[in-house]
Amino acid sequence: MSTRCSGLGDHAPGLKGLPNMLAAIHHLNLAQGRAVQALRAERADLRLGTVISLQPARPSSDNADDRRAAERFDAMWNGACLDPLMTGAYPAPVAADFAALAEGAKLRGYFVWSLLDNFEWAEGYSRRFGVVHVDFTTLKRTPKASYQWLAQFIRSQTRRN
Repeated sequence: MSTRCSGLGDHAPGLKGLPNMLAAIHHLNLAQGRAVQALRAERADLRLGTVISLQPARPSSDNADDRRAAERFDAMWNGACLDPLMTGAYPAPVAADFAALAEGAKLRGYFVWSLLDNFEWAEGYSRRFGVVHVDFTTLKRTPKASYQWLAQFIRSQTRRN
């Protein structure tokens, strides 16, 4: 999000430039850490994680310039979020390792992007991300299958008093 919102400027708030993007990444990392601490203070039994849009960083050739460009891309795109999470430092280029996925790693999380289908800064009304379908003509709201699954999952969780 920080790249699209505060680097390229094609999502809200529409800021552009590397300094804006780095500041946004830093504050997202801080917010993630604080949120996890607060949630763990309330319920230590929760299995918590984060969602990071990792991208493979492969050089287009064996050329040294291409290899350096891939390393820089990896440090910026992947390392700026992974390094603080894993090591507490910015970025000591961390190469994303997709071998675990290739070997059958299991999905252990679910991220709800939006409760309702809504206007997206870069997508307009063309893509729907909500767990509740919204008919933009009548404004009728209809829960999707993902809503039903999420509701059942939430109901099945134990609550600590």
